[in-house]
Amino acid sequence: MPRSFKATTIVLIPKVQSPQTWNDFRPISLCNVTNKILSNLLYKKLSHSLPNFISPAQSGFVTGRLISDNILMAQEMIHHVDLRYKNNNLVIKLDMSKAYDRVNWNFLLSIMEKIGFPTRFLTLIKRAIQNCWFTVLVYREMAGFFKSMRGLRQGDQISLALFIISAEALSKGIDHLFNGNLDMYFQTKCEVKISHLSYADDVILFTNCKEAGLIRLMNFLRNFEEQSGQQINQAKSAFIPGRKANLIANSIKNITGFSMKALPITYIGAPLYKGKKRKVLYENTATYLMGVAYNSLRQCYHLCLSIFSKC
Repeated sequence: MPRSFKATTIVLIPKVQSPQTWNDFRPISLCNVTNKILSNLLYKKLSHSLPNFISPAQSGFVTGRLISDNILMAQEMIHHVDLRYKNNNLVIKLDMSKAYDRVNWNFLLSIMEKIGFPTRFLTLIKRAIQNCWFTVLVYREMAGFFKSMRGLRQGDQISLALFIISAEALSKGIDHLFNGNLDMYFQTKCEVKISHLSYADDVILFTNCKEAGLIRLMNFLRNFEEQSGQQINQAKSAFIPGRKANLIANSIKNITGFSMKALPITYIGAPLYKGKKRKVLYENTATYLMGVAYNSLRQCYHLCLSIFSKC
């Protein structure tokens, strides 16, 4: 593809009220129209096949799957966190640092090759993601061009599907690890065993406090980081132990490097809780939604509506 097709403008959107560092900005890629058309064609070709090989634990950007499915399943698992078994249950919430920007291209293409994508299609994908040139919009002026060596452009439709494919290595690896070590599973009252749930880069693990299992899990995650280019943000990742597991919280922290959190926690924007005090958890959300509805209705008062629209 010509270089002009893949020239991309990066706009920095502040995450906080008064940004001070680069981490306080979210980079959004603005692609040209030609690039968007080509990207959309590749995405439509790819999206139809995603449900055939993407793990059921992944609900992000896959046709026929809903974000609410993962939220409800995670809530059900949280209700079983205090069950009394030989090894106390443990929930681990992972936070991936700059997940889209850290995707290793060779890692992604090797996964797609193992899945069985034809060579011609892989060549198109390779040309779409590699040799991209970026310019940053600073004070409404473009500041130079630089070339990317890894990562996927945020705001590009094909990037969503490609990221899900690269994240599939994590899902398959976790399933393989747990199936080979059945004593690592989270204990519930039902026969269905669930090791993890994912929505794009939001991953929540369900395991137990057995030390040997946690060491195996952390070794796998470190190996995944090295192979994929991803990095787990230890400062934002956390674990939620069962009631009896609080006594060994320091041991879990030393093995994982994560901090301990108490319920409720937020997963994909929804609170996960245990108990019956639901009104307190959703009070702020209800107030926010009522405020949005009120502001929308107030704006309508200034509009001149046609008399025919009332019929």
